[in-house]
Order: sequence, then C-alpha cells, then structure tokens
Amino acid sequence: MLWRRTSLALALVFGAAASQAPEFAQQYYQRLGGAIDELAGEVAAFDADSHAIGLSRDQGVAHLRDSGDTLAQGRGERVEQDTVRLESLEQQQQAMRGAAPLSKLRAVLADPDARVAGGAFADYKPGLPLTADGAICAAAGFLGLFGLTRLLALLFRRREKALAKAGAT
Repeated sequence: MLWRRTSLALALVFGAAASQAPEFAQQYYQRLGGAIDELAGEVAAFDADSHAIGLSRDQGVAHLRDSGDTLAQGRGERVEQDTVRLESLEQQQQAMRGAAPLSKLRAVLADPDARVAGGAFADYKPGLPLTADGAICAAAGFLGLFGLTRLLALLFRRREKALAKAGAT
C-alpha cells in the first residue's frame, strides 16, 4: 500500500516536471534568437573589417591564423568557430520556426547548444501546462514513471516470493 502511494506521488511529480518541457523549449527558442543576433553581429563586424582591407571572410581568417601573433591567431580561430556555431544555430532556429511545441522540443533535444540551453535553464521560469502539448508531456511523464515503479514493484514481489519458497524448502 505504501509502495503504491509512493509510486503515485512520484509519478505525479515527474508528470508535472515533464509538463514543463514545451515551456523550456519555448524559452530555449527565445534565447536562440538572441544568441544568433549576437553572433551575427560579431561575424558581420569581422566581415566589414575584412572587406575594408580587400579580403573576404575566409581570407581574413587565414590572414589572422597565418600571423605570427598568437593573439591574432586566436582571434582567427574564434571567428571560424563563431561562424560554424552561427550556421548551426540558424539551422536549429529554422527547424524550430513555426513548428509545433512538441516538434520544437524534439529539435532542442536532438542537438542542443550548450550555452543556449545552459542560459535557458539558469533563467527558466515554469509555465502552467495549459496546452495540449503540456498535457501530453505531463501524461507521458506520469505514465512512464508510474509504469516503471509498478514494474519494479512486480519484480521485487516475485523476488520475495522466490526467496520465501527457497527458504521454506
């Protein structure tokens, strides 16, 4: 009896936590836009600096990386990394743009950006799961954990019965 109540309580808590997944995906998506804006500004500024001296972005990066100056070499590597990250974030934003909340959640889980996800988690504000997607996530979380606890209870009961039979003989 105590096990059933405990598993029900745990399933309710896990269901409530799972219902927050669509809201987290929404907050991640908002931060994603901010990260893209910031990186796009950095890359555009580098492009402008490169073009001002007659170089393309790739030529500007190569110029910095080939420099004997470690500061310049590091800057070239960062510009290259920022460009790759910007492209990745833009692809993720495109996949999430206009998608249903559960599809947004799938896009976040498939390839999360660590900095964006960390920032979204640090500033996360829970939302009431008043949408169908929130209800689906809540039900999946509840049923998943409740089923797991029921399965564990069944396994332990079988083990206890087996031990009791072994002890009786």
